[in-house]
Amino acid sequence: MLKYPCFLFVALLFQCAEPTPDEVLVLPEITEPDPTAKVDEIAGYDVSHLDVYGPTHRGLPPQKMGKSHVLFLAAAGCDTALMRQTLADGANPDIAFDTSTPLVEALYCADGSVAAYELLKAAGADGTIPQLSNVNGYQPLLHYAVKTGNLPLIERLLADGADAEERDEIPNLGCKPIHAARDSATLTFFLSRGVTLDENCNFNRTLLHNAVLDQAYDFVEYLLRKDLVDEDFQDNDGDTAYDYAVIYQDQRMMDLLEVYLLN
Repeated sequence: MLKYPCFLFVALLFQCAEPTPDEVLVLPEITEPDPTAKVDEIAGYDVSHLDVYGPTHRGLPPQKMGKSHVLFLAAAGCDTALMRQTLADGANPDIAFDTSTPLVEALYCADGSVAAYELLKAAGADGTIPQLSNVNGYQPLLHYAVKTGNLPLIERLLADGADAEERDEIPNLGCKPIHAARDSATLTFFLSRGVTLDENCNFNRTLLHNAVLDQAYDFVEYLLRKDLVDEDFQDNDGDTAYDYAVIYQDQRMMDLLEVYLLN
């Protein structure tokens, strides 16, 4: 099992293992969607504003999609009006599509996330389904919301019974929701409610380790400036957050950490 997850950065490609001499690295071709393949209607619903493109979208030909898929796409596009329409027509609020569900997609919306969440819950959406469909392992809904720093949604999930201490069961993580925080406001929210950073994630990885992996530069600087983390703390393999930056050749992160390590 790899200790570190693989990340594809914008400017650099890093590998978790050294390639063998006969391996050839082939970078995937990144192209813009073909505007001529734009899909404007699915199952009788207008999806022209959702940027759906054929011949496949999220691995399925649009002509094979039904109202439940449209609900999913509407949730991903934060279109509560279309969500409401498909649900009224009998769409399945728990459809698992592209290793996600409408609930998970709705959590990534900005201003409309709470409304979308409430709409799906009122339709009977099961908050445990996203964990079952997540190919990486169990991850509570609260963790998704914390990643986005959406405090109104976080408060709503907690009011609905979400556990602020519940760990995910993703092998490379194993974290509490607070460890998914990537901004000061979200972190302060949990700390002010008695949630601590005393317990670490799997591999004894800290919030700082994870923030470095996610290239959360501003947040890392905040953690160090406020002395909220120990920059010298080692995980189970003896690696510090700085070692992580070195492993992934993140020079910007190394420079940031060195300011505090050499202070």
